[in-house]
Amino acid sequence: MLAFNRQELLWLQDKFPEHMQKLGFDLERGEKGSTREHLETREFKRQTPPGEEK
Repeated sequence: MLAFNRQELLWLQDKFPEHMQKLGFDLERGEKGSTREHLETREFKRQTPPGEEK
């Protein structure tokens, strides 16, 4: 089992998107310190006006 401490997880959340961008993927890190919660795809689409998706 892998176990990470808070600092290691924050580092991973910073570095993973950078690494994937270098490989050509359009990936952004989420907002640091955000308290937003994950939305299911159906709920996200319901809340997002057409043409506003990224």
